[in-house]
Amino acid sequence: MYEGMFERIKRTHPLDYFWMWTPESWTWQDVPNEEVTRTEKDMLLAVAAAKKVKAPFTLTTCGWVLGPPKDRAQFDRVLPKEMPFSCINRGVGFTPVEPGFANIKGRPKWAIPWLEDDPALISPQLWVGRMRKDAVEALTYGCTRLIGIQWRTRILGHQCQCPGQGRLGTRRLEQGQRFQGTTGPAGGGLLPGLGPESVRSGSGAADCRPI
Repeated sequence: MYEGMFERIKRTHPLDYFWMWTPESWTWQDVPNEEVTRTEKDMLLAVAAAKKVKAPFTLTTCGWVLGPPKDRAQFDRVLPKEMPFSCINRGVGFTPVEPGFANIKGRPKWAIPWLEDDPALISPQLWVGRMRKDAVEALTYGCTRLIGIQWRTRILGHQCQCPGQGRLGTRRLEQGQRFQGTTGPAGGGLLPGLGPESVRSGSGAADCRPI
């Protein structure tokens, strides 16, 4: 199945990344070892299929958690190091960046905090301080990209500018550490005046990363 999917993608449209998500239920319930084994096997099948068809894109992992509850870094020991690992912050952004990122070495790591949460889309959401905190934590854990979850664009413009103008207020950034810069969603546009950070809006996501 993966071979057919990947071959069709090759022939029909350009793609940078193919995201494989683990179940949302891994956030709140115990996960049987058998389910973790099936998930790991499925990912390895996708890796083999991508290699066989010479897929021109990179496989990545994501989920509401970084990995299995018993060991968030488990997949790091079995999947190729060129695969980025990522996860969103739990609790629609009220939970900090996953500390387990610090235990993953030698691969791209993408932290995905929430710039706003969907239950409160009809209300103002002023999360500048939380954005700065999430960015600092992501750098502390060695993450190479910060991707913000959001639905709206214009209303978040000033919020996204503040961390850039403040240089995140960290010595790590002053010493030259930066998130890796790569292209964002197709059709996205850069918001001006962000200093070391770029915020790319479009396709339902804002890619906030110093370059």
